[in-house]
Amino acid sequence: MPNEIPLIMWKYRCGGCGTWYQHHDALPDAYGQFLMRSEDGLSERILFAPTDPVLKEVGRLVRAEPSIQRLPELKQSDIVQLVFSVACDAPENGSPFRMSGFPPCPQCGSRNPAAWDTVQPGAVVDVEVPSVTHQHWSTLNETEKRNLVKASLKALDLGDQPQPQILQRKRGWWIFARTRK
Repeated sequence: MPNEIPLIMWKYRCGGCGTWYQHHDALPDAYGQFLMRSEDGLSERILFAPTDPVLKEVGRLVRAEPSIQRLPELKQSDIVQLVFSVACDAPENGSPFRMSGFPPCPQCGSRNPAAWDTVQPGAVVDVEVPSVTHQHWSTLNETEKRNLVKASLKALDLGDQPQPQILQRKRGWWIFARTRK
C-alpha cells in the first residue's frame, strides 16, 4: 500500500550526456527515511530504517563478516546499505532496488551526475510511494540469509569502488569528481 511521502525536488546535470533534469528524493532532515530506486529507475520504494527489522538483521550479518569487522563504522554502514537490497522484494520486472544512489538520467540512463542541488526554494512534493517489502527474505533460514549476504559482499569488490570527492561549489551546485581509492 503506497504512503504519501513529502519529498524534495533535486536538479541534476548528467555526467554522461550533460542533460539537466529534476527528480525527487527523501528530505535531508527526514531521519532514517530512504527512497530506494530500482536499478532500471522505473520503480521506487520507501524505507523507514528505524522501524525496519530486516535492515538491522542484514546489518548484523554484514558486520559478522571478519573482513568487514576491521573497517571503520561509517564504512560498515555504507556496506550495509549496498548489501541491503538482497533482502528487499524486487518490483515485478525483477530489477533490484538500491538503498542509495542517484536517479537515472532520463536521456542516457547514467546514474552519475556531474552536479546536483535542491531546486530553490526547497520545492517539496507529495508522492505516493509503496513501502519496501521483504517477503522472500522472510522465507529464508539463517544459513540461506548468511550465504546471500556473503555472495553480495563478494560481488561488491570493495577494494575498487569510486569515491566521490567534493571539488568546489559553484552557483549553489556542488561539483563532484569520481576517483578511485
